[in-house]
Amino acid sequence: MLGVDQDLGDRERCLFDAFAIDERESADLIKHVVADAAAGLQGIQFITDQGTPYLAEAAQQAYDAIGVEHAPQRERMPTEKATVERGFGTIKNALAPVLDVLNRVAGAVPALSQPVLARQVATLLVATVLRVCAAGRRHLNHPLDGHDPDVLRTIVGEQRANARAEDRSVRLFLEAVHAEYAMPGSSEAFVRVFRRYPLDDLRDAERRFRAYSCRCPPPSPHLRI
Repeated sequence: MLGVDQDLGDRERCLFDAFAIDERESADLIKHVVADAAAGLQGIQFITDQGTPYLAEAAQQAYDAIGVEHAPQRERMPTEKATVERGFGTIKNALAPVLDVLNRVAGAVPALSQPVLARQVATLLVATVLRVCAAGRRHLNHPLDGHDPDVLRTIVGEQRANARAEDRSVRLFLEAVHAEYAMPGSSEAFVRVFRRYPLDDLRDAERRFRAYSCRCPPPSPHLRI
C-alpha cells in the first residue's frame, strides 16, 4: 500500500512531497506521511477520500497536532483528488516492467517473498522514480512564482476561514443530531468521531437515518405497565 502527499499547485515539478509504503493502509502510515510533508509549513489543507485510515481518531489527532486542515472529499466525488490518482498511474506504469521481473524472481526463489524485503525494495524504486521525475522537471517554475505575496496570504486566509466555518457548522449539526435522537454517550465523543465528514454527507446520512428512527419521548416515570 502506497500512502502519499501531493502539493496540488506544484505537482508538475514534484509528483509527491512525501510517501510511505506498507502492507496495508493505516492511520500510522497516514500520520507519518502527513508529518513529513507538513514539516516547516503552515496553512496546509489535506484532501483525502473517506477511507477509514484518514478518518481514524489517531489520524485526526495527528492532523490537529500538526495544524493541518483535513478536508475529506464528498462521497461519489473522486475527481477532487484526481491528480493524486494520476500520480499513482505514473508510478505504476514506470515500475511495471521492473515489478514484473521482481515478481518472477520471487516466484522462482520463495525465500525472497518476504514483506520486509518487499517494502524496502518498493520504497527504493518509488523514491528513484520520484527523483527522476523531479530532475526532468527541474526547469519548471512553481506556479505561484511572481504572484503578489499579500494576495496569496489573503487567499490562504479566506480558505482557512471557510474551513473553520465548515468545521463549526459540522460541530453544531452533530450536537443537534446527538440531542434530537438521544444518542448514547457524550456529545463530545459523538462529534469527535464524525466531525471530519463533509456537512452535506452528514445531512444526507441524517435524512436517511430519520426514516428508520424513533424519536419518541421517554415514558413517563409515573406510567406503569
